[in-house]
Amino acid sequence: MNINQLIIRNLKKNLSNYYLYVFALIFSVTIYFAFVTLQYDPSMDPATGTIKGQAGVKAGSVVLIAIVGIFLIYANNLFIKRRSNEIGLFQLIGMTKGRIFRILSIENFILYFSSMLIGILLGFSVSKLIVMIVFKITGVEAVATLSFSQEALIQTILVFLGIYLLIMLTNYLFIKKQSILALFQVRSSTEVKVNVCLFGRS
Repeated sequence: MNINQLIIRNLKKNLSNYYLYVFALIFSVTIYFAFVTLQYDPSMDPATGTIKGQAGVKAGSVVLIAIVGIFLIYANNLFIKRRSNEIGLFQLIGMTKGRIFRILSIENFILYFSSMLIGILLGFSVSKLIVMIVFKITGVEAVATLSFSQEALIQTILVFLGIYLLIMLTNYLFIKKQSILALFQVRSSTEVKVNVCLFGRS
């Protein structure tokens, strides 16, 4: 089995583990792209021209980057820990950590940028609603229009590319520092923590 076949098999086998990560990514990109569009939408000039509007949009962008980055890194950590048994098995059959990281990186690349594309499309769809809300909050009397912003697209791609590189770094450090024995223990401890957080202690 070559590396491409292995990646396709892993994507199919781990569909149940992807849902949280994919949902987190699509949701994050949707919210961020829709919000950043406000900075470049011509219909927002009356709102961002005020001190309150400018400060609100800039501060909101910074806060969103922090929240989205932490959210996605956390979701990715849960995702990779749920696959720790699989990573341990790869090492048992003689696969190097470098090759394991390359396989996971390709899988993550496919998932990440496919979800990112969906999130951008959804973000564009809800951007008009966000504009209407901002007009209501700032008291601006104007008609909300729907326009696609290349500047917002570039900024979104750059931000999420940076987050992607951070995710790859955390995955690399996780694979590098874990022993085979530790990998087989990670998933069980992770599932216990998730169940406690969701349902409380029994």
